[in-house]
Amino acid sequence: MVGFATATYFITRNILLDRQEQNFLEVVEDHSIRVEEFLLTSEATYSEADLISRLRDFISELSSDSGVQVLLRYKDNIWLSPNPLNLNRSALDPQLIETVSSGNSSIMRYEFEGELQQVAGVPLAGGRLLYFGIESTQNTADILNLLTVIIFVGSIIAVIVTTVIGGVLIRRSFATIGAFRRAAEDIREGSIAPISEPVDPDFEQLKDSFNRMQRAINRRIEREQQFALEVSHELRSPLTTIIVSLETLKSYSEKFPGQAQQALELLAVEVERFRQLLLDLLEISRPPESIILDLTFIDAQKFMKELLGQDVPIVLENSSIQFEGDEKLLSQVFLNLLRNAQEYADGATTVNVWREDDAIFFAMEDRGPGVEDEDKEKIFDRFTRGSVGLNRGKSSGTGLGLAIAKERVRLHNGDIWVEDVNSRGGARFVVKLPLTQPMTKSSDTTNIYSESQML
Repeated sequence: MVGFATATYFITRNILLDRQEQNFLEVVEDHSIRVEEFLLTSEATYSEADLISRLRDFISELSSDSGVQVLLRYKDNIWLSPNPLNLNRSALDPQLIETVSSGNSSIMRYEFEGELQQVAGVPLAGGRLLYFGIESTQNTADILNLLTVIIFVGSIIAVIVTTVIGGVLIRRSFATIGAFRRAAEDIREGSIAPISEPVDPDFEQLKDSFNRMQRAINRRIEREQQFALEVSHELRSPLTTIIVSLETLKSYSEKFPGQAQQALELLAVEVERFRQLLLDLLEISRPPESIILDLTFIDAQKFMKELLGQDVPIVLENSSIQFEGDEKLLSQVFLNLLRNAQEYADGATTVNVWREDDAIFFAMEDRGPGVEDEDKEKIFDRFTRGSVGLNRGKSSGTGLGLAIAKERVRLHNGDIWVEDVNSRGGARFVVKLPLTQPMTKSSDTTNIYSESQML
């Protein structure tokens, strides 16, 4: 804006000055021709005194007709003007006089008696007569000064208006971007809901596209959940038959040869893994909105001791820490962490519990090889066990335990992550939960949980 205003000023200034200078030079050229002709025709006819008088009258007529004042120097020392008192040699710049005296035409702009003026000098009649035309440019300067003020004030007003309008537009745009950002964060957290907030009209089409994408994702997730449920239910009956048959075979295992007993043991491990996988599939297929949290205040020390027994030491910073949560769902979280430690790290070594501000922290440690940095986020995804888990061929893990734990923690408005115990190895799974829940989930519940417990 400032650059545009500055460019406008200089362009206008150059146009005005160039136009005035061009007109001025045309008048000067006309004057110099006429004055030289008058001199050449009059010198032989009149005496010097009469010639000077006639020249003064002639330039008076020229000045009044054109508006350009004329000042002449005749024979080096005679200065002529229509009004010698107001216009004489002092009105000229010495450098201009010197240039024209040397036989060269010249034009200058300078200030004289408080006014800007442009002066042109032309040598005539072989240098015997020097012509000087003088024109005031003060009016043009005043116009330019006024234009400067107008442009300056206009620029300030334009900047203020642009800032205000731009601020409003930027706030609207940021509000719209904020709506998309919150929607993206919800998707990252697993909650895929359409954008219901009003957005800038320019973003309305993008909002519609975004909402269509979210609805398509929801439909696909629902189909996948329904497929998992249907497959799990269909597998429940044959799995029950297999388990009963396997128990029958185990009762006669002593009569089997060694290789058959080994095969039976491997079959038992795989069937148990398959049963756990089916349970996890049923559990993780439950839509989060279908779960009602049965919130109660839980004593942290009593809860962890009843859950883990005497096998894992529990270190509490304060034995009277209480927090609000669904005891059944949180039991799943810590049992899954315990099972994960048993599968991949030869069991948990300790659980530390402490309070910070309005949150309670649970940290389950193990002596395993730890978790690679590139796996610390991925192991909470479904069917992901990390590079260590993939190398443990005898593991019965399903790759769903940590994903279920993350979902249950998220339902409690908490967070879960893994970090290194120390540089020598070991993993520490940390669960952060608020001491009190900000809201209670409310929706129709299903019987999936109870059905999964029947397997």
